[in-house]
Amino acid sequence: MWLMAEAYKRNPDVATFILSWGVPRWVGNGSYFSAENIAYQVGYAKCVAQTLGNSNHPSYIGIWNERSWGSVDYVVSLRGALDAAGLTATRIVVPDGGDCNGVTGAAKANASYARAVYALGEHYPCKRDCPATAEVGMKFWASEDYSTVADWAGGGCWGRSLNQNWVLLNSTSTIAWSTIWSVYPQDIYFGNGLMYAMSPWSGHYDVVRSPPSFPLSSARRGVTPPPPPRPTSTRTPPFGPPPTTANS
Repeated sequence: MWLMAEAYKRNPDVATFILSWGVPRWVGNGSYFSAENIAYQVGYAKCVAQTLGNSNHPSYIGIWNERSWGSVDYVVSLRGALDAAGLTATRIVVPDGGDCNGVTGAAKANASYARAVYALGEHYPCKRDCPATAEVGMKFWASEDYSTVADWAGGGCWGRSLNQNWVLLNSTSTIAWSTIWSVYPQDIYFGNGLMYAMSPWSGHYDVVRSPPSFPLSSARRGVTPPPPPRPTSTRTPPFGPPPTTANS
């Protein structure tokens, strides 16, 4: 929440997205798809709106990261609860995984569900198209992509993903996991970010390599990228240096 608030201070037009990886077991007595969990999710969304002082946030809410999206009734009930809480601008994205046919099939069969879901978000879609999204009026997103370290090769990966997702899949949004990496180094995915900010409260951050946007902004014009520059800094307090790469 703190990071979200800081981002909003710097850019009030920023889009915000909340997505549960799990909830405490006492929510729903161990059942994720429960009325109690809907209240829990809406409560957190209301906290976001209150913290930012803007009822248009969060911009988006997911169901459950890379798990089942539940049922038609659950998603429709979540939509109703968000509306009742005054969060009419918060849009639902499902499934945050890879269940293309299940989502579009449910939308074809149930008009209320189709109205409740704003976008179908797949993770790392690569070349997996989902043309049925257009048939049911949904946007198609890569709601998680990139997932590599912030070196020159990672920048190329990001540029390729942006181009490929738009050109081949008609994906109108590609979300990097993550834009700024602020995670303890013990995490097994340590370093999967475009930039590193291990102690964001300090204002310190690392741009480990050149901006990953180069492939998108310049490759189309035939511009040859410059040699990878050295890191802007070599240590990020208090957790030590970012991961090194073979071509450092």
